[in-house]
Amino acid sequence: MSDTLDIADPAAAERLAEELGAGRLAVVPTDTVYAIVADAFAPQATRRLLRARGAGRNRPLPVLVERPRQISGLAQGVSEAVDRLVAAYWPGPLTIALRAADGLGWDLGNTAGSVALRQPDDDWLRGVIAEVGPLAATGACRRGKPPATTIDAAREQLGEAVALYLDGGVRDEPRSTIVDATRGERVEVLRTGAIHADDLARVAAGELDWGVRADAEPGEVEPGQAGPGEVEPGQAGPGEVGPGEVGPGEGEPDAHAGGGGDEADPAPGEPVGREHSRNEED
Repeated sequence: MSDTLDIADPAAAERLAEELGAGRLAVVPTDTVYAIVADAFAPQATRRLLRARGAGRNRPLPVLVERPRQISGLAQGVSEAVDRLVAAYWPGPLTIALRAADGLGWDLGNTAGSVALRQPDDDWLRGVIAEVGPLAATGACRRGKPPATTIDAAREQLGEAVALYLDGGVRDEPRSTIVDATRGERVEVLRTGAIHADDLARVAAGELDWGVRADAEPGEVEPGQAGPGEVEPGQAGPGEVGPGEVGPGEGEPDAHAGGGGDEADPAPGEPVGREHSRNEED
């Protein structure tokens, strides 16, 4: 039977780590809405997550990381433009689809060789990721339903498919913006969310100082942001950051973007990264 704990409970994080380590699912609060999560490197758990949501394998699972330096162990071909976006908008509601690193032992669905990464702006959740490792995560809802903003709404939709529910109060912030950074010198918006496409394009193109958001007040740099040189090729060990080749952004959302509706197989020749526009992640 599923249990519910408050994240203020000192035992909550340890219990969550135990459940995820055993290959079970949990629902956790994020900086946007509630998410259903699994250990990203436990294929049986991620397949269970895909089944629990009822969304099928053509809506691949995004991955939450604890810090930017984990990028290099999970992705390849990371450009300066991506580094600029990470420095300005991580932690926060920006999901970046990249080419997945070779040889990763995971199953996130039909990814076409890509992986969508995000660093959540939630200290408690990042602490869990630091303990457990990267988490496969998506909105705590069934296919076609709105993501849960309370733990009760998540439990109503997912029931006993989830071993542990972590209550962090109401979580109702705009969903993340998703960008495709898998194709050479381009960063394309697949789904508009909390961050506007034009702002992303300015940051990716290097029009602003390192670590400065396009919507920031003059001189404002968010706490915890990476500075120049913090997202460098060759500095990372297993599970950390890396190099790149992607570049300035484009302003318009892709026609595939959005959630809900009938699920479709990837179109023939559809570029790597596009499949992430179909997921309903947080």
